[in-house]
Amino acid sequence: MATSLGAALQRSRVYELVIGDDNRSIKITSLNIKFSVTKSADNKENKNKATVEIYNLSRDIRKYLEESLVRVQLSVGYLDTGVTPLFAGEV
Repeated sequence: MATSLGAALQRSRVYELVIGDDNRSIKITSLNIKFSVTKSADNKENKNKATVEIYNLSRDIRKYLEESLVRVQLSVGYLDTGVTPLFAGEV
């Protein structure tokens, strides 16, 4: 029983990855991603870190990500509860 509940929860996971700023931004919600977030207890000395892998990006989006200081915000959650911000920072 636990396996089917776990599988159901995994299928209902959602994310929203916003890349850019107020002038230009891209919202990714349907591509496959893999991420890892490390939060620090002391944000003054050690900044939080995130690694996000996005699969099947278009050439234009890849080029945009290569620009300096691109802002990103990763929000995660479930279909029935919506998303909550997990990480915000710069590439």
